[in-house]
Amino acid sequence: MMVELTWQSLLGLGIPCFFALGGAVGGALWWAVQHYFVRRDEFEAAVHTRDEHFRRQDARMTTLEAHLASLPSAEQMADLRGDFRALSAQISGMAAVQTSMARQVEMLNQFLLERRA
Repeated sequence: MMVELTWQSLLGLGIPCFFALGGAVGGALWWAVQHYFVRRDEFEAAVHTRDEHFRRQDARMTTLEAHLASLPSAEQMADLRGDFRALSAQISGMAAVQTSMARQVEMLNQFLLERRA
């Protein structure tokens, strides 16, 4: 079965294609106008918002850098660790002395109670 192409069939095919192509080009132009030709006040508001965001971000970065600068260095941390170890040893020694003294007090109490009886 052969389809015969006549000027009427080509015209019948061309009209929908012409409208489809016109709609696509028109839609692309409308999109370009909406996205690339923005009103001046909207553009300035967006620029202001962006600049304000960058200012806040710079302020946060400055605060963080100051905080990082105030943190102790590795050498200071090592010294602190050594100090804490020495302090821990002293506390352990004091706990041992306290235990020993508690035993001595208990023995003294026991001795005094036996002596009274």
